[in-house]
Amino acid sequence: MKTGTRTRYSYSYLVRQLGICICVAAALSANVRPADAVVRISDGFGDADRNNDNAITFYDTDLNDSGTWNDPDPLKDGGLISRGITEVTAATDPTDVGIIWSGTRSYDTAANIVKARLRIINDDVPTGQETTTSIFHHGLALGVESRGSGSSFIGRFAQPVSLGTAAGDKLVVSVDFRTWLESANPNASNALLNELRWGLFQDTDHEFGMSANVGLNGASVVWGKDDGMWFASQPGAEGDKGIYANLGFGTNTSAADTFDRIKWEYNVAGINGTTNNGRIFEGSGVSDTPGLGGDTGTIASPPGNGAGGTIPSSSENVAPVTLSIQYTRQADGSIEVADFVNGTEFLRDTIKTTDTGYNILGPPPDSFDYVAFRNATGDYDFVIDNFKVETFSASVAGDYNGDGKVDAADYVMWRKNPAGFGGDPAGYTAWRASFGTPPGSGASLGGSAVPEPASAVLLVMSGLVAFAITGRSAGRQLAG
Repeated sequence: MKTGTRTRYSYSYLVRQLGICICVAAALSANVRPADAVVRISDGFGDADRNNDNAITFYDTDLNDSGTWNDPDPLKDGGLISRGITEVTAATDPTDVGIIWSGTRSYDTAANIVKARLRIINDDVPTGQETTTSIFHHGLALGVESRGSGSSFIGRFAQPVSLGTAAGDKLVVSVDFRTWLESANPNASNALLNELRWGLFQDTDHEFGMSANVGLNGASVVWGKDDGMWFASQPGAEGDKGIYANLGFGTNTSAADTFDRIKWEYNVAGINGTTNNGRIFEGSGVSDTPGLGGDTGTIASPPGNGAGGTIPSSSENVAPVTLSIQYTRQADGSIEVADFVNGTEFLRDTIKTTDTGYNILGPPPDSFDYVAFRNATGDYDFVIDNFKVETFSASVAGDYNGDGKVDAADYVMWRKNPAGFGGDPAGYTAWRASFGTPPGSGASLGGSAVPEPASAVLLVMSGLVAFAITGRSAGRQLAG
């Protein structure tokens, strides 16, 4: 009876241990962020200085362009004050210098309306319809008053940021995003269907710093520094390349889901002999046929390249979420792009030389000079914060998850997607040659006994099962 009980207990114990082994194997196959992440660009808006001129002026924080701050006069700031809104007049963190933010569709009508009026706001205290859960609630942020759909703006980096050349190198851009219910001139209501386009762009034609008469009343302003009608001008966004994500939100979720795409763009007027207008984020789909199509190619769309999705929203409003786009270098030199919302992957695919329009749009950019945003559908205002660009280096050949060592976890990643990690057998060969780098990172196989593809996963699993069995045996012996 005692033996039978022990045998039944042993079987159940082994089943549990096998379940643990499966969980461990699944964890090994996860795409872990590399340990050697480097923050290249960041902006938390704590300096309250959106054009980085070392001075906090009305240009940076005057929410209603009254030329005053917090003046109770009803003709000045009285309306804001009555809603509990206080304009920012000082930095909370002067060291948070960040990048230069400017509107790219400003002053484009006879009324000189600033589309995408950018102002740094105090996002620490909810006002009006806002609650503590509907705001970021951690200091200053950038408020974006759209003034109609199609409003766009950019953030210019102090220096270019590049995707590494080694297979597995990554570049990740992320930002916190929410809708803004209490802007200076809030919309009566948001649309049921809204779209956001955002991503990284390259100053391909090297025009940053050039001047043009596209400012207020035709004033001369500087591209990459001042608000202006830059979205379709030279100097300006025309002539630049970018890779970006389309995301939808609103109560009409089935329609919003159709917005979910990853795209790339070569923003050139008349590209491929067409009537393309050269406006950033506005091009139609590219074609290989001369005289047809536009300046934009689709990299990924659901369901073939992922489940897709929408930005979570309630009554058309978005509480704080984190958006990110990941660019990964492949072994053949190509770029794989994936987009995420709150860490959940929506889409992923690689830009291929066989893609429609590659010969027109290519090669894709792998060095970037600015980030761009546009409310493509729906006249909604929004707030962004904690903008960041990071790079992750896969410095060791065969280190496919970028954790600084070459071990069984990297093999699992290669086996799951050989094409994404060097190919078959090249990716395996690179992993095999580096297995155990640095010393102690791999299994203790001794000499050159590196597992072959067919047996590597079995090695991981059998080792764990053997450990479970011997551990149980030892336990029985100790128990008497």
